[in-house]
Amino acid sequence: MRLEASNLVKFSTNFSKRNDIVFPYPYTHLTRRRILIESFHEGAPISDYLEYDDAILQRRLAKIGITMVFQMVNITN
Repeated sequence: MRLEASNLVKFSTNFSKRNDIVFPYPYTHLTRRRILIESFHEGAPISDYLEYDDAILQRRLAKIGITMVFQMVNITN
């Protein structure tokens, strides 16, 4: 779990300039080999937004998702 906590810190750092993407914050001082403690953020599953017949919202969500994937693939930290 310590590796997972480290990865969460990297994601948070790599996407810190974006206000439309949030990653849980790991409490590394409480994380152990088999336990990961992280912050909780209210939200809704992406599938909730896909049920609406709102092409503009769906396009915006798709753009955020694609941009995120490309950024994750291209970052070599």
